[in-house]
Amino acid sequence: MTLTTAPDFTDGPITAAKLQQLSDAINDRTPIFSQCTTDQTVTSSTTLVNSAIVLPVKASRVYAGYLAAVYGAVQAADIKFAWAVPGSTTIQRKNVLYAEATSSTNAATGELIVMRQRAATTEQIVSGKIDTNFDDYFEFLKINADTDGNCVLQFAQNTSNATGSILRAQTYAIIWLVD
Repeated sequence: MTLTTAPDFTDGPITAAKLQQLSDAINDRTPIFSQCTTDQTVTSSTTLVNSAIVLPVKASRVYAGYLAAVYGAVQAADIKFAWAVPGSTTIQRKNVLYAEATSSTNAATGELIVMRQRAATTEQIVSGKIDTNFDDYFEFLKINADTDGNCVLQFAQNTSNATGSILRAQTYAIIWLVD
């Protein structure tokens, strides 16, 4: 139950049920935060694997938030992202991609910023770089949950490669209940 107003404490004694209702309302509005605390690597595999980014959601709720992924991947492998969701939960994903035109392109010579919209389980390929340093990928999220459960960020190499594609420890996601 989403609480839109505070419980009425003027109609009689404060009861455990009213305090629980107030506590639930406060907890529902607390942001949900998830982070990778260590690097996670996929090597020689295009099969999506679960990351440490797990966002618990409740049925009949709408959440908004974002993912800030830090990754490393060579150009030959790239890296791709998708979300595993409970039931028929949907995620509207607005991706902000940094697209490198060539190995010698830099911010001063015209990098590209690309915005796309993807469904939750649609894989989003993110270009690798010359090495496996620290690159950024952002998604703005709107989650329409129809089932209690976890939304889990998944990742893999787009092309199997012996050099690992890395989801870095600095990766995090945060969502808020909006409806």
